Amino acid sequence: MRSSETVIDTVKHYPSLTRLEIRTTPQELAQVVQFASQMDHLSRAAFMGVGNTDISIADDAFKSLQTLRVEGRGVEGIRRIVSGITSADLQQLEVTWAPESTQIAEADILPSLDRFPKLKVLRLSEPASLFFHSCLAPALKCSGLEDVSIRGRSSDFSQDVLRTMAQSWRGLRHLQLAPADPLQTGILPLGMLRCFAELCPKLETLAARVRLDLTDNTPEEMRQEAHGAGPALRLIDVGRSVIVLPEPEQETNEIVEQRLRDVATSLLASWPNLTTLKCDRKGAYAEGWARLQYVLNVIREAHQPSFV
Repeated sequence: MRSSETVIDTVKHYPSLTRLEIRTTPQELAQVVQFASQMDHLSRAAFMGVGNTDISIADDAFKSLQTLRVEGRGVEGIRRIVSGITSADLQQLEVTWAPESTQIAEADILPSLDRFPKLKVLRLSEPASLFFHSCLAPALKCSGLEDVSIRGRSSDFSQDVLRTMAQSWRGLRHLQLAPADPLQTGILPLGMLRCFAELCPKLETLAARVRLDLTDNTPEEMRQEAHGAGPALRLIDVGRSVIVLPEPEQETNEIVEQRLRDVATSLLASWPNLTTLKCDRKGAYAEGWARLQYVLNVIREAHQPSFV
């Protein structure tokens, strides 16, 4: 780009682009989006730096779009871009926002996404409030979703919300849940993930930051009967998840091992082909997850071919 040219001047040199990725100021980006929305061949677009600058989009915008990524602080701007898509071939949508204000009406966030029948991949990140209404609710009727990644407040991942997700997206193959809270606060209990075993039998990979506390009644909760099993899943990525083991002076080693066995047995009841609990090996809780992995291996070997 020549020094005298603006971003929009440069983009206008290439009206037949099939791919476009732009990061600039909200003011410049608004002009780029307006022009790009009329590109007949644009199939992949990424707009970073979206603000609430007025964006004018025609009725037949983005008619060839298959993949869209939008990032920014402008909730209204992001909504206008997504609302303007007329392509029936949209397969992947990624939205990342950090609203300038938490005082946002539910109607000001994303439009319903069920008008995209081919949507398979959805990645949403919204660490502010109104997470369920701004991110999840518009996508719940997208029954064809296969790959979902969500980053939001842990307090929004209630058991009811997780079960609603599982009921809505029964064809899921890949799921990542990444709470945006500090490491040790408000993290999902491990047992809450079992609804995906019951309702999403095609799930192959699951990544989530969870908490497993063996000093409370978690093992008892995990012993509850599983209502379904997910045969496809072999690995759960717990990353830097928290696992709390009783101190030696609190419980005997035998009791701790029994609690680990209870949890491992419960996991295998939900995912009979589960072989790996992947964690951050340099994390503070790596040793605890390694102990659970060892117990999981022992149980699998003892019950072959039950868990295959």
